Amino acid sequence: MLSDKMDVSIIIVGYEDGKLQYVNHQVTVNMEMPKEDMIGRHYKDVFRQHFIKSYEELVVACADGNTHTTVYYWQERNIWEQISAVRVDAGGTQPVLLMTITNITEVSREKDEFRQLVYYDQFLKLPNGYALERDIGNLADDSMLALLYFQLERAEGLNDL
Repeated sequence: MLSDKMDVSIIIVGYEDGKLQYVNHQVTVNMEMPKEDMIGRHYKDVFRQHFIKSYEELVVACADGNTHTTVYYWQERNIWEQISAVRVDAGGTQPVLLMTITNITEVSREKDEFRQLVYYDQFLKLPNGYALERDIGNLADDSMLALLYFQLERAEGLNDL
C-alpha cells in the first residue's frame, strides 16, 4: 500500500469504540509491534500511557469535524512529534479518527538553535538587546513595569581581552 512507503505514521481508530482499524508500516516500526498485534485492539492497549492523554484531547477537539494538531514529546525515544487528527464520517459506518504523526525533532532543534542565535550573545550566552525588546513587549501589558539601565564605561577594553 502507498501509505506504507511514507515516513509518517498513519493511524485510523474507531471514533466511538476506540479500536485501531488501520496502521501503516511506520507505526509498526515506531511501536516495535506487528500490525496484527495492533489492529482490532483498543488504543489504550497499544498506545503508551503518556500518549493516551494527547490522543484523548484530540478526540474531544475533533468532535467539531475540523482538523486539530498538537505536539507531543515521546520521552523514551527523545523525539518530538506533531500529531494531526480529523474525525471522518464514512457514511453508514462508524466515524473514525484519522491521525498522522510526523517526527519534528530536527525542526524543533533548528528552531531552538535559531532562537539562541537571535536572542543570546554567542560568547557570553546572555540575553541580548533583541531578547530585551521581546521581553519588554511581553511585559508591556502588565500595570507595573520598571526598567533598570546602566552603561559600562570602557567596555571596549573588555572586548579586547
